[in-house]
Amino acid sequence: MKTVEELKLIIVREQKFIEEQRELKVTKGIKPASRKIALCNCVLAYLDSNPKEEWLKEQKFLLQCRIKNALSNYEYWVQYCTKESIPKKQKILFNKENGITRMRQQIRFINFILNSN
Repeated sequence: MKTVEELKLIIVREQKFIEEQRELKVTKGIKPASRKIALCNCVLAYLDSNPKEEWLKEQKFLLQCRIKNALSNYEYWVQYCTKESIPKKQKILFNKENGITRMRQQIRFINFILNSN
């Protein structure tokens, strides 16, 4: 599980990278680094609540089960509940209605916290 010190090191490293890129007048890589800093700040705020690793793993498992259950209803939903004819738009609408995109973001957030590499 990530620690506060690790996150602070990541933030400092990314800030140095952004400064170097701006000195070189290169914009490539600045936005991803900024997003990573924002994520680390969010994780720092979350780690202040001292979540237990077992609880995070349990939440990850529950989210994965909810996604799996929602996706099992996709065929029925396409057949009876949607009027959209384009498959890609159907999938986007289904994910939005069931909150699948948000749940996947939460799983990525939990994975970032749990992985210490």
